[in-house]
Amino acid sequence: MRIGRLRHRITITLRSDVPNAFHGIDQVDSEPVSTWALVESVSGLNLRNGQQIAEGVTHKVTVRYRSDLSGDREITWDSVRLRIRSLIQDPRRRYTIAECEQVTP
Repeated sequence: MRIGRLRHRITITLRSDVPNAFHGIDQVDSEPVSTWALVESVSGLNLRNGQQIAEGVTHKVTVRYRSDLSGDREITWDSVRLRIRSLIQDPRRRYTIAECEQVTP
């Protein structure tokens, strides 16, 4: 992948749930990291380049290789919030692809 394709600015945050005073749960975001990415919409597609896309995936986000990405992180792109459903690591450690589900419009 050409590095110039990473043209979208995203923020990656650690998502955690904490109890609140009303015996409910509040979502708290911490450890924000901004980076450049390629964000692609995959709605309506089940296959892409011969790979099965996980159900519920609406976007694929490609970033330079990151070892700190996991399912407990969320990606914010413009005003769109994406929850990471699965990760694909490039064996040569050049990039990471996050298959995400949109949680806000």
